[in-house]
Amino acid sequence: MPPGLVARVELLPGGHQILAAFFELSTDRQLSFSEGPIPFTAIDAYARRMGIDGLDEFMQLRRLIRTLDASYLKRPKAADPS
Repeated sequence: MPPGLVARVELLPGGHQILAAFFELSTDRQLSFSEGPIPFTAIDAYARRMGIDGLDEFMQLRRLIRTLDASYLKRPKAADPS
């Protein structure tokens, strides 16, 4: 998680874990001409590794990650420095 982010944002209970999962899963996104979404397989593997094996828990994790990812992908892109 980026340093100082937790100090600037007030999160609901469990929010820190979801943000930590999002930032960890973001390393699995494909890069080509633009950033792609976090793959389902990455979310599934993360959930299994973290012991999330119930369907309802997994679907909640997937929904939260997909919501964060959609916001992330819609953010304004930095200007090309060249």
